[in-house]
Formats: sequence, C-alpha cells, structure tokens
Amino acid sequence: MEALEERLRKIREAALNAGELYENEIKDVLKEKITTLESVLKAFVDSYAYEYKLIHENDSAKEIKLYEITSRVKGKESLIEKIVRNQEFDKMIGTPEEVKKAVLECNDDLMGLRFLVSLSCDCDSVFDIFKLHSGDLNDKGIYIYNLDENPQRMKNGRSIYRLKGKYEELPFELQIKSKVDSAWADIEHMLFYKDYQFSYIQNMYFCKVQRSFYHVFRFLQLFQRGKRYDQNLLPWLLWRRWRTYHTR
Repeated sequence: MEALEERLRKIREAALNAGELYENEIKDVLKEKITTLESVLKAFVDSYAYEYKLIHENDSAKEIKLYEITSRVKGKESLIEKIVRNQEFDKMIGTPEEVKKAVLECNDDLMGLRFLVSLSCDCDSVFDIFKLHSGDLNDKGIYIYNLDENPQRMKNGRSIYRLKGKYEELPFELQIKSKVDSAWADIEHMLFYKDYQFSYIQNMYFCKVQRSFYHVFRFLQLFQRGKRYDQNLLPWLLWRRWRTYHTR
C-alpha cells in the first residue's frame, strides 16, 4: 500500500513539474507561433476556396465562406491530465531540457487548429486542398505528415480529418470538422470525457438525439448538392424524420 501511494505521489509530482515547466517556458512561444500558423493556413485555403466551391454568392452578390478557422494552445491543467491519463509521467523525469523535449515529443496537439465548415461534404473539399496542394506550405516551414491516414474514425463512429504536422519543428494538430460534428464532439467531451459517472441510459438517449440531428443535416447536404424538394413539404419531412429516430 505504501509503495502504491509513493508511486502515485511521484506520478502527480512529475506531471505537475512538467505542467509548470510548460506554462513558464513553452506555452508563450506556442501562442506566438500559432497566431502566424493560423494566418498562413487561412490564406492557403482562401487561395483555393473558389476552385473547390467553398465560397458561395447569395442573391445580393455577397460572398459567403463555408468555412472558418479557429485555434488554441493547450492549457497547463489539460496537459497535466493528459500526462497522467496516458501514463507518460515516466518520460517527464529528468533535467528541465529533457522534460521540455519530452513534453513536445509526447504531445502533438499542444497547438490545435480547426477548420469548421458548413456541412460534411465541405470537409472533403478542405481536405482535398491540403492533400493536393500542401507542398505549397513547405517553404513557410509547415509540413503535414499523415494525409494518407485520413479520414479517421472517431469513438462515436463518425469520421474526422485529423492532420498532424510541424511548424518550424513545433508539432500541431489540424482538424477539419463540420459544425454539427464539432458541436456533438464538444457535448460528448463534456458528458463522458469529464464525467466519469458513465450512464448507459444517458448514453442511449444521447445517441438517439444524435442520430436525429445527423439526419436533419443530411437533408441540408442534399439541398446543397442541388437536389430539390417542395419547400412546403420540407418542414414536414424534417419533423417526420426527427420523430422516427427520436422515438426508436
């Protein structure tokens, strides 16, 4: 029992030490870099947006972008939780320089960026830009390594584009998600990732609601791809589809 308590103490101590070092010596550097990285990636996608039909014009000839980019740098507490959860604490023991190196090598999502698009078919378009033209980014110090490993399957069964790369030798993760997938991922993260009192009943109803929303967005995809329905019939179709999946 004492040996276990001592090991737990060392785990927590190593994780806290890595978190403090990250906060004091790494995080500000990443904040500065991610601002430039976000700007470069946005300009990169902007340059191909018309070609890949990611910009539409409404009746007033106003341009509407079907995507936006956001970014964040991982917080100290989130990093500490991840080190403990992934049992990487043994790698966080050593000199400050060794710990800094371990933090960067073991966490490829310290800089996180996300392209949010209107619908899932737009995810494919943004990904195609990166897959076919990512070489344009190399002269800016940006390299993406896992294009052939995408899309990937999430735990909820949905697909996601999760690109891993480096900017000036600093790791980053770039996700490409539809707005509905992003919203559901945030809800799942809140309910299940942070809530350790898992409820199978809660999960069952959550999945029902999730399926119904996905079907609504499927209808929206059909509209965007040019399929037409009677506008007076659409509300009824949506309600019927919602009712079918919500009462299963």
